[in-house]
Amino acid sequence: MRGRRKVLGRKRRARTLPGLLSAAPPWRRILYRGVWSLIALLLTVGLFSLFGPQYLQYRSYTRRIRELDAAIEREQTIIKKLQLKQQRLKVDPDFLKRVAHEMGMAEPDEVIFRFVEPEPPESSEASPPTSRRLPQPP
Repeated sequence: MRGRRKVLGRKRRARTLPGLLSAAPPWRRILYRGVWSLIALLLTVGLFSLFGPQYLQYRSYTRRIRELDAAIEREQTIIKKLQLKQQRLKVDPDFLKRVAHEMGMAEPDEVIFRFVEPEPPESSEASPPTSRRLPQPP
């Protein structure tokens, strides 16, 4: 077998370049890890503080867009119903007559009677109804 020969009984040391972490004492490795962890934490907090408000604004905008889309859908259904009613008014004379009657219009030979029901007197719910007696003449 060509190449390096293995010497029995000797441990082989890992080759390290000067200044690498593996060659540093244990306390220095712990210090380096702590410093890098602190840098990562500060970077994370910085990114959240930088992009956090924009993300919240983005979420509020998307919620507003969904609300406006729903409102647009409602308005479009109302428009479709009104267009159908308009088309029926142009085409269907019976429908036109019924709508005119609902609006209070009448043909020249018709009379419209309106019955208005009197409104009940206002009473408070706290006091029970009492019967009133008229004073007796002396």
